Order: sequence, then structure tokens, then C-alpha cells
Amino acid sequence: QQKEKLYQCTIDIAFPTHTQAKQVKDILQVDEEIGNTVVKTFTIKHRNGTDTDIISPGTKIKSDDNGNGNGNDNSEDDTTTAQQLINTLTNNSNANNNSNSNIDMEQLLPILQYAKTKKIKLIASSPDYNDIQTVRTSGLQNLDPNIRTNYVVDAEGFINWTQEPKNKLYTEKSLLKDFIPMNEKEIQNGPGGYFAESILVHETIATTMAKYVFRNNNGNGSKNGNNSKNTLVFNIGTKPNVRFMGGPNGRIARICKTIKPNTNIDEEAVTTILINPTAQETLSQSKFLRLEIGTAPKNLAYQTKVADYLWFSTMPKVNMLPRLMNG
Repeated sequence: QQKEKLYQCTIDIAFPTHTQAKQVKDILQVDEEIGNTVVKTFTIKHRNGTDTDIISPGTKIKSDDNGNGNGNDNSEDDTTTAQQLINTLTNNSNANNNSNSNIDMEQLLPILQYAKTKKIKLIASSPDYNDIQTVRTSGLQNLDPNIRTNYVVDAEGFINWTQEPKNKLYTEKSLLKDFIPMNEKEIQNGPGGYFAESILVHETIATTMAKYVFRNNNGNGSKNGNNSKNTLVFNIGTKPNVRFMGGPNGRIARICKTIKPNTNIDEEAVTTILINPTAQETLSQSKFLRLEIGTAPKNLAYQTKVADYLWFSTMPKVNMLPRLMNG
């Protein structure tokens, strides 16, 4: 009997964006096999390598018969490793130090190194860069609906968010304070593009975290002491994205209830910590930290604290904390 010969072929195709690569992969995967003796597989790889430390924000949740996320999704994600990120950041450190880059090498590298040492999974939670640029320049309505669905699972809640008085207060008092026009058009037209970009990024981060929680356990969260597979997820971001509870931290509970209505995850399950905040970073006009927004009589019903906790590396000056000074 003639021994069967096995042949293997790998074809790498480069795409300009992750979104395009994902779309092509989804199309090819549903095609029929070439024959009984041929098996084809598809994997999305980053240009600097592949592994399974970072999970893409586009990951879908496999559902059980009741439509609930059951944590059994074994599909492959496009991934990269903590070590690859460390290498990339280190190789680019000189360029970043000589530019206006938002990457803080001294803060990011220790986090990545710790994640690598402790084998902690990293979750890629930002939208694709090109999608962010589309929204910033052309608006949310011009983002491909199929792509938008990956980022926003609670479309109704996402739209209603902009109309709620509490969130209007947050937008006015916090979110738009960081608007910096990118060009002459934005100087003339105002912060509409920046607002659209910000709420999409915040919604995507919260959606990615919620999806990950339900992907890995029964979705009851850490408040249910009976679940041995509770998931604790940390989001490390800039202070403007989390202060006054209007960023991803203010959206997670709503999105969790959209994915699994009977979950007991609520706003109390989300904790926000500001590390070494300054008065300026809390949008204070004085030397004191601003601890809340909504102090005017008409806004008292929507008053919101700056965070749940303030952590300092060293003892802060007493005159930074009005509560302690007056207490």
C-alpha cells in the first residue's frame, strides 16, 4: 500500500487594516472545502508576530440556547504578546521621547512586564485606528454599520446616553474640556467630531470588557460568591477617560445588562481609582482637587464624584484635599 503524502502550504496576505483582514477572513471561512482531503485554516496575525496574550475588541460571544454568553468561545483572535509590545515600545522609545506621543514609556513598560511575568491576559479594547479617524472626521453615521456593531452592542443605550441629563452634565463639565482642534475645520465647526470619537472609544472599551467577562464565566460577576470562575478586569487609562464616571466606567453596567439581562452586575460592581491626581487633572480652578461635578442647585440631582478612590504614591499636601482640611 502506497504511503499517503501530506503537503502543507502557508500563504501570507498583508492588508492595510485589521478590519479589512477580519472581513476577508469571515468571508473565506464560510466557503466550502476544496475536497475531502484538503483542510484550510485562517489566522489573523500582526506584522510583528502572533501569540495569544491579547484579545481583540472584535471578539464575538458564542451563545447557549438561551442566548446567554457561556464562555465557551474557542475561536481564534488576532493577537500579539506582551513581549512583542515591550519590544515595540522599547525600539520606539527614542522616537517617542522626541515627539508629542501620548505613550508614557515609564508607565507602560512596567505594566506590560508585570503582565508578562504573571501571565496576565491583555485585552485590546480600542477601536481600529482608521475607524477612529473616520468617526472624528466624518461622524459616526459614516462608520460601516457592520464594524459599528462590533463596537456597540447596545445601540439604543448608546444613543440614549447622549440625551440623559447626567451625561450631558459630564459632557459639558469634563469630556469637552479636553477638546483640542486638529485643524482649521474643527476650529470653525467645534468639538462635534471629538465628541463622536470619544463616546465611540468609551463605548468600545466598556463593550470589550463586558464581552470578556461573559466569555469567561456565567456572567454573574464578582458579586455572586457562588461562581468559582469570577473574572476581575482592570482598565488602565488616562485620567480624562475615567474622571467623573462618564467614560467606560460609566457604561459597563448598562452594557452587561444588554448582553445578559439577568446579570447582577451593576454600577456598584465597577470601581474607579485615580492615581496621583492633581488639581488641574480634576479640572479644578484652585489648588484643591475637584471632588465632584453638579454642585449648582439645578444639577444637584446629577451630582457625580470624581472617582471612588484617590491613590497617592506619597502623602499629598493637606491643602489639596478640601474634605480633610475642613474635617
